[in-house]
Amino acid sequence: MSYLSNDNNDHNIDQIRHRNADNRIVRIFPYLVVVCLITTLLYFVFSDGGTFADFLITMCTTFGIGFICLGILSAIRCDRSIFNPKICTLTLILMPIILGFVLYYFGYYIYPNLLTSRLFVVTDNQLHDVMVLIMRLYILMVIAIFASHGVISVIVAYFRKYIARVYGSMEKLKNDGTDKNVGKFTLWMYKIPKIIDIHSVELEPVNYNYKLRINLLISASLNIFTLGLILCSYLFLNPIFINQMTFTEMIVIAMLLSVFIPVLVIPWYITKDTGAKVKSQARDYYLWIGMKKTLYRGFFTIAILVFLVAMLAFTGNDYERVILTYAGYIVFMGFMSFLFTFIYVNNYHKGLIDGIVNRYKEQ
Repeated sequence: MSYLSNDNNDHNIDQIRHRNADNRIVRIFPYLVVVCLITTLLYFVFSDGGTFADFLITMCTTFGIGFICLGILSAIRCDRSIFNPKICTLTLILMPIILGFVLYYFGYYIYPNLLTSRLFVVTDNQLHDVMVLIMRLYILMVIAIFASHGVISVIVAYFRKYIARVYGSMEKLKNDGTDKNVGKFTLWMYKIPKIIDIHSVELEPVNYNYKLRINLLISASLNIFTLGLILCSYLFLNPIFINQMTFTEMIVIAMLLSVFIPVLVIPWYITKDTGAKVKSQARDYYLWIGMKKTLYRGFFTIAILVFLVAMLAFTGNDYERVILTYAGYIVFMGFMSFLFTFIYVNNYHKGLIDGIVNRYKEQ
């Protein structure tokens, strides 16, 4: 009985801590958005405007800094690691070192043009150059980690605080075209067919022990990676952007946009793991299926790539530059997809699903 009591006490403590964190983030986030927008506008006013690339870089950088600040607070207060913390720490220490030596070897002995990137420093002292590269990779990794925590914490806070209310309100919808605007938006978001007459919404949350969910980690990472390729294909393979932006500008914009791409993927994974479904006379309808269709349509990737590459053929762009730039982004997007999903699954997922279920039961 004492073990049971301790588990209940820990659960209550976690629930209170989560709700306090959610309230704090929901209260701060609107101000963060306003400050970032005002900062972007002020920059353009006092810098006499700029190109479209300048606007994207400024806005993404401003929001990136805001999410990094939010991520520092969230990382300190997030749930304990499910995966072995010692292995996580060792991996974070070794990864920039290994990657630094690999990149420098590749640039120095195989493809020297890589050394012209601003990530590298080229002097007569190769050891010095490698150390500088490794330190810059450490800085980029820390920025990526805190930015990921910031974005995840906002998604988690809003879903844990409000999504149970959305599920509850759906039971009042008629789904016959007479619902009000908010109801119509909900029906659109979840793509609920007209044949479904909503009687109730039930939750069948995923049941698992306190272990890292490898299947979720792999699936979500791949979906974020695929969506990242789709969105940034417009940037890297679009002749207009290639002619107007430098290599560095495209890389910076792509890196900054990559932080926010998971916002289009994680929500329907959350809905799937809560097991939320509409009960009706016709059939049960799982909400995550419709949400996925709304937020993520990845099957036109090949068509986009073929179309844009064909356009490049008629505009005479340098294929080597395009391919190498795109290949570099693919590697970066793969890293960001895995890092973001790992942080979500390792530090936020279980507390989020438990919190949504608890709030729904309390209604």
